[in-house]
Amino acid sequence: MTKPKAKYIELIGIGLPNRGAELLVRAVIQACIDEYGDCVFATAQKLPEKELRKLGLKRCLRNGAGSLQTLIERLIKKTGISKRRKISYRPFSWLSREQRDKLGIVLEQDIDLIVDASGFAYGDFWGSAKAQRRLEDRRKMWQSMQKPLVFLPQSFGPFEQPGFEVSLKPSLEMASCVCVRDKKSADYLSKFTEKARLYPDITFLLNGITIPKPQKPYSLFIPNSKVMESGVVSRDEYLEMARRFITLSRQLDCEPILLNHEGAKDLELCQELARSEQVNILDPEDALVIKATIANAEFVFSSRYHGVVSSLSTGTPVLVFGWSHKYRELLQDFGIEQWLIENPLHAEEVMIKFCQHEQLETIKQEIAEHLPSVKQQLTQMWRWIFDTVRSEP
Repeated sequence: MTKPKAKYIELIGIGLPNRGAELLVRAVIQACIDEYGDCVFATAQKLPEKELRKLGLKRCLRNGAGSLQTLIERLIKKTGISKRRKISYRPFSWLSREQRDKLGIVLEQDIDLIVDASGFAYGDFWGSAKAQRRLEDRRKMWQSMQKPLVFLPQSFGPFEQPGFEVSLKPSLEMASCVCVRDKKSADYLSKFTEKARLYPDITFLLNGITIPKPQKPYSLFIPNSKVMESGVVSRDEYLEMARRFITLSRQLDCEPILLNHEGAKDLELCQELARSEQVNILDPEDALVIKATIANAEFVFSSRYHGVVSSLSTGTPVLVFGWSHKYRELLQDFGIEQWLIENPLHAEEVMIKFCQHEQLETIKQEIAEHLPSVKQQLTQMWRWIFDTVRSEP
């Protein structure tokens, strides 16, 4: 019997080493392998080689040309050629797929399915140029090669700035499936397409791992520098919220721990709090370890979206301070939107109500009641996506 040909899948919109993005990638890999069996996953994004190796991703070379950086990282240790210079990758098409696989290289024409796994990338916060680079610059090539494009559940909008009609709308029109993960995003997207369907974040279905649980109970504070960059809170206000949470955790006999979910800016916040409050920092490089760490916590205060998702998916009570509509929409799905701090002036009041043993048990029950429905919706979503893609020419 002839072995079925591997399915070649390109991932776009994956902002590694962001650990939320890593969870999204792992969730896509898990679902596609469950459906297709043998799969090859690739990306054309310029991502750290370390991250690609960890997730088993290959380099996708775009339409026979690309940055010399790719070859430098893969094949050349020393070169005097500028990294900005473009070269032809056409010679790679003379190699067999097996030979290219060994080099960790996939050509654009090899791809069977393009999956946009962005978490929140299309809207005024980033501007239309991001959608132009990620989607419109490649859309005509995808169409000419009849490559199916799927937008996985993500947040969209708002779209008050000009340019999205050109940079985003055509890709939505050509897409086989468009998913949004909250109602407000669906409203924002309605000006461009009527095909979008509402589904939860895909990482709710991601299989986790277990790690040893410390004897002493602990809570987690997961910062996000973006809440300050977005202007919803000042640095002093944000750090004061964290300090108050640390104090309340200790009153519940929980050791407060700072968890860096992504990047140097968040780690800087952790380090500042660690110095002033004498608390420990956890900075795992593996997103599954982060999720397991959240699962072992008594409760969590998170400003990272996937810190919230991982809390909910593991039944861990979570208090939230965010920077966009996606946080409220997520908590509403579980009937616990009252645990979103919307105004720093009211933060202490909300935290005091949250940090009560009886209240934490109630939150656990609310999460447990809603979680099965969320997972069922995602199972239905993947079935719809795979059936739609399979039915297309």
